[in-house]
Amino acid sequence: LNLGRDRFALVLADTSPDDARPMLERLRVLIANRSWRHLPSNIRVSASIGAAIGTDGVDTEHLFTTAEEAMLNAKRAGGDRVVFH
Repeated sequence: LNLGRDRFALVLADTSPDDARPMLERLRVLIANRSWRHLPSNIRVSASIGAAIGTDGVDTEHLFTTAEEAMLNAKRAGGDRVVFH
């Protein structure tokens, strides 16, 4: 889901944190290592990924808010990382 500007949501159903972390790390590395030929060479692209794990009965809005908090923590910590809340 594109949540606007530079924010996207990826829903990984029935996925534990242990399974999600390697997937999200691979995504982060793919973004960082991709050739962005249309950008000036001094521009670096990276991903700050915030993740939240839901359980049955957890409100979707709460999950998005929690994931956004984790993403902001990733940015505050220097970016280019995956942070779970």
